[in-house]
Amino acid sequence: MYTVHSTPIFNSNGYSTRTRGVAEGMKKQGGDVVVVARSGYPWDSSVDIKKPAQKRYSESLNGVTYVHTPGGNLNRDGLDSYVLKAADTFVREAKLLRPSVIQSASNHRTALPALIAARRVGVPFVYEVRGLWEITEITKRPSLKGSERFNAQVQLETLVASEADAVLAITEQVADELVSRGVPREKIHVVPNAVDPHEFMPLPADLEYAVSKKLDTQIPTIGFAGSIVEYEGLDTLVQASWLLNQKKIAHQVVVAGSGESEAALKEKVAKLKLNNVHFLGRLPQSEIPRLMSTFDIVACPRLSNEITELVSPLKPLESFASGKPTVLSDVQPNIDLAGKEMSRARLFNSGNAEDLAEVIASLIKDRQSATEMARQARLWVVRSRQWNMIGKMMLEQHLIAAERFAESALVGKPVHGLKVGLISDDFTAATLSGTFDVEKIGRATWRDQIQATSFDLIFVESAWEGNDTEWHRGVGYYSDEESADLRGMLSLAKEEGIPTVFWNKEDPVHFSRFAPNAVLFDHVATTDANLIEKYFNFPGAVLKTVSALPFYAQPSIHNPLRVEREIHNTVAYAGTYYGERYAERSKDLEKLLNAALPHGLEIYDRQADNPDSPYKFPSRYEKSVRGAIPYQEVVESYKTHLAHLNVNSVTNSPTMFSRRVIEIPASGGLVLSSEGRGILESLGSTIAVSNDADDHKAFLHSWVTDPEARLQEIWLQMRTVYRAHTTETALTILCRTMGMPVSPSVSVTYGVSVDYLDSKVAASILKQSVLPSIILANSVELDAVEQLHSSGIRVIDSDEEVKQEVDYLGKWMPECHRTYFEDLLFSSAFGDWDFIRPVLGEFDPAEDFIAEEISGVIQETDLVKLSRASTEINRGVALHLPSRTNETVKRLSVDDFDEPSKLAPGTRVLIAGHDLKFASFLIDELESHGIQVDIDKWSGHAKHDEKVSLEKLASADVVFCEWGLGNAVWYSKHLQDHQRMVVRVHLQELTLPYLRKINHSKVNKYLFVGELIRQSAIVSHGIPAQLTTVIPNAVSVAKLKIPKVAAARFRIGIVGIVPQRKRLDSALDLLERLQKEDDRYHLRIKGKLPSDYPWMKDRKEEFAYYEEQFNRIEAMNQNQPGSVIFDDFGPDMSDWYSKVGIVISVSDFESFHLTIADGAASGSLPVSIAWDGADLIYPDEWLVSNIDEMAEVIRSWNGKDNGYSQFIKDNFESDLVADRILTLLAG
Repeated sequence: MYTVHSTPIFNSNGYSTRTRGVAEGMKKQGGDVVVVARSGYPWDSSVDIKKPAQKRYSESLNGVTYVHTPGGNLNRDGLDSYVLKAADTFVREAKLLRPSVIQSASNHRTALPALIAARRVGVPFVYEVRGLWEITEITKRPSLKGSERFNAQVQLETLVASEADAVLAITEQVADELVSRGVPREKIHVVPNAVDPHEFMPLPADLEYAVSKKLDTQIPTIGFAGSIVEYEGLDTLVQASWLLNQKKIAHQVVVAGSGESEAALKEKVAKLKLNNVHFLGRLPQSEIPRLMSTFDIVACPRLSNEITELVSPLKPLESFASGKPTVLSDVQPNIDLAGKEMSRARLFNSGNAEDLAEVIASLIKDRQSATEMARQARLWVVRSRQWNMIGKMMLEQHLIAAERFAESALVGKPVHGLKVGLISDDFTAATLSGTFDVEKIGRATWRDQIQATSFDLIFVESAWEGNDTEWHRGVGYYSDEESADLRGMLSLAKEEGIPTVFWNKEDPVHFSRFAPNAVLFDHVATTDANLIEKYFNFPGAVLKTVSALPFYAQPSIHNPLRVEREIHNTVAYAGTYYGERYAERSKDLEKLLNAALPHGLEIYDRQADNPDSPYKFPSRYEKSVRGAIPYQEVVESYKTHLAHLNVNSVTNSPTMFSRRVIEIPASGGLVLSSEGRGILESLGSTIAVSNDADDHKAFLHSWVTDPEARLQEIWLQMRTVYRAHTTETALTILCRTMGMPVSPSVSVTYGVSVDYLDSKVAASILKQSVLPSIILANSVELDAVEQLHSSGIRVIDSDEEVKQEVDYLGKWMPECHRTYFEDLLFSSAFGDWDFIRPVLGEFDPAEDFIAEEISGVIQETDLVKLSRASTEINRGVALHLPSRTNETVKRLSVDDFDEPSKLAPGTRVLIAGHDLKFASFLIDELESHGIQVDIDKWSGHAKHDEKVSLEKLASADVVFCEWGLGNAVWYSKHLQDHQRMVVRVHLQELTLPYLRKINHSKVNKYLFVGELIRQSAIVSHGIPAQLTTVIPNAVSVAKLKIPKVAAARFRIGIVGIVPQRKRLDSALDLLERLQKEDDRYHLRIKGKLPSDYPWMKDRKEEFAYYEEQFNRIEAMNQNQPGSVIFDDFGPDMSDWYSKVGIVISVSDFESFHLTIADGAASGSLPVSIAWDGADLIYPDEWLVSNIDEMAEVIRSWNGKDNGYSQFIKDNFESDLVADRILTLLAG
């Protein structure tokens, strides 16, 4: 459970960005994460979208659930009131989510309630310190430093960090500050900011977007996107721009964002007459990628102050991931980001405009160095600063926190051993007596009892009669005189140091009756969390805490064991019809009753025997009305009816609901209820709740006609209660809330016996909702043992050792669904059994109870108590279990779908495009499957014989456009309704206008060879994301993986040197560096030469570039013959790759660069410059940022195929790629 100040559902600020990153990072590392916003958010905040109604609201984003709960209000509540309300809310969520750890992000207003909640529910607490907000505040209001407010915030931050079981600091500087405040250094682990390199990518410049913002596309752009506040140093950036103008260095500055310093900054720009500074205002988050693509340099010119020297911003990391040369001020966190020797970013003296101008000028002048720095920064992010890496670090700290918590947690009295003085009604007395050692306090004897008995606490509930009518009119406030005994008892208890707690189970309806006396107790527990603040503010209140205590079940009373009462195949309702007095309630009740009538209805009405009662059920229900039944029979009725109906008098409380909503499921019965916040927000979605009559009918029909569905629903509801809503859970949390360190009963442990433990069985065991402590296995696979050990489960082979380690031992079977063992162990809450027997697939609702006490001989499938007496007759319980768990909505799996569609032999596929060299493998594959392939060869991007195209289209079933150029535009306009169309996009399309002209409604799918190209097409060219997918170029490993010649070890291969962006000069630079240390290296060049392209002579600058490189080659070959070898262009690639041991890509930009894939497939060492998008295709260990790094990788290579060909086989193998394309063509 991850508690935060704000979420990405409602805000897109830096805080919410980190929230999303951390949550998704932990999830990707296998963590089960639910984000819970602080109480009151978003309703008490300024947010980016419309706020929902004020009730618990959850939404999923990228697989993570974000929960929002009303209650507190940071703008209105005092801190003490807010903290207690928020803590209560977090406890409620923890009971729903059952977390193994609670992690909270800054600041103490969120974290202190989360810490309190963690201590109440008894789980480790981790504090993620993202910043020190009190220091942020004094940078804006220096006069607050040293004030009572400031000091209180420091103390609270320090308190939370000191009490946490682990602290996660965002920077080393924050960690140092916490240490200076007294937080132990060994408790702190630095978990820095990160970024998602799939969200922030080095997209090609979106020129159309730049023009739309009136930016000059011909000069360098220095960009900033963020809040316009003083400490961001934008004043320095503007001054630096003026200095650059004075030096005649063409550039423009773009500022996107808003903030309190915006007006002053614009005023300065106007004063300096800077026409090249553009303010774009605050932009939608969806536009940020397009904006970032237009930046040539990103500036983060933060000023130096107390907070900027402590906290690291996200913006530099987003710039790194976007592949932008970045300039940072030299505040300490930025120095860490820039890396050694400023390898990732250039630094300048904070606040020094002259220095900033000089750094920007140097990057504008030396684009090569700037590009290499940006590549290195992107690679560093990919390798070290992704959110999933941060998530892994956090999950590791959770384990450490759990160890610390186990070692340091106070071991208090067992909750079952507490001596409790009690004033209550009979129901409550019965439930508490099963957990506490209860002594009823008499109205005439309270003084003697308190003085004679060592009570651990005194518990008083809102009883109308109390202890066999002895406290009639003595608990609620009727007069000072009638309250004198209660108040006298409280005074004496205070003198004796006995804590007192009042539970108002009549809230909110009878708040006024009980509050005047309730607020004189030390603690108040209420069934309505909405009243927490009202109790604190009540006149005369002397309360230490107020918290919610919803109704709970006592398993010794409320359990699913068979009873003597016969099963009634009817639906029951116990209650009274109040008609117009409670019109809405009556309306809801009638919907439920009408749905139940066809199935048989019995109404237990306590007004039925009173002829003078004004409350009568409508005549259509008269035949169903029975008299009231005593409570014991009520409990038995819970499990002897098809279902029980419930309506809620209180619908807007997050914690209030009828007592029966808990007691019925605990007893193995079913509840069908009208809506109420209390059920949904305290119990979750597992109780059947609706105000829709059709839903009522559907629920009842399913439960009546489908025994398995009924059984699953029973367990769904019962599981909810036994997990978090029993007397023991409620009272343990209550005592901890009161400051009493108590321990619940020790959980029953179990082990599993397995004949043969392999990885498949281990993975299934690890899916159990309650994990075993130990595995007894006859034979094992070592990998499986490691799987289990990593989750804290030991594997042994000794029967005797098992007896010492666990309470029960069960047999692992394939039918053990996710909650199988948890469900069996629930029975230990209502009995001490020698064995627990699962009964699967034999449930008859007309005869069977969920649980039945049995005796006899142990069977193989039983869960057996290891400490039982060795007798033939054993006392056990049989439990009817569902055949599968239904904790959550069933997710679709592969098994739910038919096999993917395949193209039928004879299908006609038309392939259209101007250059089909990359489609040759597809043509061969199609023809091998009996598909008729037709070719429409275009003479250029948009040139073709329209008559021929129309003729070919007429007979086609599927059109495959190779390249998304004019061919795709034309076919999208002429395609018939019965025809499918797939377009494969490469690279050059991104610089041309065709993608925007395609009729997307006619295209079934766009294929891209790389993720960067796909994102660019979506972001900058408007291709609908849902129509896109990435399918890489195909590689035939079998054809390429042939033995190398002996000399290949030192032969470097490059395929293609045209156009200039292929960077032949860099390949030659590499060779020169290598030959300085080892003259055995030489370079083989495969492919066409510049002279083979007629258009090259028209590109004078590019032609001159090649002349220069060929002159270099001639000189190198004269100096060392054979240094550079040109191999003829041709199809003999397998033979050629057998002659090279190293393949390189030194291009400025590629979409895929097949050379790296082909070379790796052949077993050659693949090394590539990290051109934009390379890390989204190839492993980052194949990538380098510059030629020096490439040379070092080549020198250190061991000469072996270190998994290179296997990676290609797993990801780019021709058969795999072809099958994916054929599937898409078939639809």
